[in-house]
Amino acid sequence: MDDFTAYGGVYGNKEDSAFVNLESALQASTPMVLPALAWTAADSVEKIFQQELAVPALHIAPSELSQLQLNTAQPSLLVIRLAYTTGAQTKELLRKNDETIGYVLTTLRAQGVPYTAVYTALRPSHYKRHLSTTSNSQTPNSTMAKTKELSKDTRNKIVDLHQAGKTESAIARALKMKCGWVFQHDNDPKHTARATKEWLRKKHFKVLERPSQSPDLNPIENLWRELKIRVAQQQSQNITALEETCMEEWTKLPATVIQDTSVAWELAGRSLLQAPPQPAVKPPLAFNNTEGNLCILLWANQLNVSYDMGQFFDLGSLTFNGSVSLNGSFCNETLSILVLNYQNVLNFKSFQVIFFMHKIFFPVSARNWTVMEQVQLNYDGQTAIFNASRGIYSPAEYSFHCQKVSNVQSPLLVPRAVTDNATRWRLLFTDFQIQGFNVTGNFSYASDCASFFTPGIWMGLLTSLLLVLILTYGLHMLMQLCTMDRFDDPKGPSISVPQNE
Repeated sequence: MDDFTAYGGVYGNKEDSAFVNLESALQASTPMVLPALAWTAADSVEKIFQQELAVPALHIAPSELSQLQLNTAQPSLLVIRLAYTTGAQTKELLRKNDETIGYVLTTLRAQGVPYTAVYTALRPSHYKRHLSTTSNSQTPNSTMAKTKELSKDTRNKIVDLHQAGKTESAIARALKMKCGWVFQHDNDPKHTARATKEWLRKKHFKVLERPSQSPDLNPIENLWRELKIRVAQQQSQNITALEETCMEEWTKLPATVIQDTSVAWELAGRSLLQAPPQPAVKPPLAFNNTEGNLCILLWANQLNVSYDMGQFFDLGSLTFNGSVSLNGSFCNETLSILVLNYQNVLNFKSFQVIFFMHKIFFPVSARNWTVMEQVQLNYDGQTAIFNASRGIYSPAEYSFHCQKVSNVQSPLLVPRAVTDNATRWRLLFTDFQIQGFNVTGNFSYASDCASFFTPGIWMGLLTSLLLVLILTYGLHMLMQLCTMDRFDDPKGPSISVPQNE
């Protein structure tokens, strides 16, 4: 709300508003609903819509919206995340976000798609609180947390009452406090010392727990630092002069310094509160045979395709949201074909990605293997075929996994011929995993494309062999050392050798 107030042109400068498109959409929509929602529940908005609409959420970029073909007969849930920053660039970024909102709404209207737009935040950008003490009061219908900053006189009274041996409840009654007060301090060493903890325990203090590496969000700390720098420059010689210097420098602190430290704390608070939640792991794409049994599983982080050295287009956002069609897919005991049907991809009206997998018995290993023979692209009547049997294979009861399946770097996909249309395409599938046989509900053990003898392993083996050779040579040298057969013992009889001998 602070951003709408500061940059919405409500101070007589409506022409300078950063929310032109958003205001136009709100004025044109009927009815307009502004529900009250606690920010702690904002992360649940997406899950609630998924449950109500019974469809998965599709996270897309605004640039991909024009290439997305929506089925108006079925509900869809599109999620577009907008960037945010604080400081001098806030207004400019909010203006760009407003342009994005206008582009999205205009695109949906141009495609004739009826829509309901929900504009919400995941975290507040401005959040202030004082937590020196906290009390909880219960009401019949709600639980409210009250915060209050204690005055110096109140703190002194608390110390005096504790020194007099009063308990927490007695102090609360003396100060006319309600029950449930919580004591809060940071992780300064003197606060976390064993003696301090023991004293607080004996006095029955309820202490607010804090993480060991929690950031210090108290704005006064920035001001203390400024005061310490100014006092250190005076080089006081004794305690009396130090106290006088502290009081003098405190009164000299300009209002601009106090304002700057407060703004810095607000920016730090915004940065911490705007940490985006981790996205949920998308489920694999599954195909069932005519009997309803699961027979093919596919998962990838990204399915990037590029035509004629253009930019890569990620098919993953269209594949794992339930909107891709699997018409034409087939599977039996020896053959599995997975067909992914798309529309309006890279300016092609129809686009297909087809994976051909065979189960083949190899006598040498005496077992069945899954071999992906081809990956085929069909687009507007044209065909591009990649041979994949060179590197994409696994035992039939396993799944195949590879961090990168590509036809560019360390290619596992090779064009069928030099004149084939596959030479005009670039494919890059990251964190790719597929299983075409013996599927029992989830991926089986993965056979990875990375060989066991990697360059690192070879270097380790050669280094170990070199050290073993050095050790063997050293032992051999020690075993070849020869000593005298008899030593001259001074306590024994002397050894005499005749001259004639």
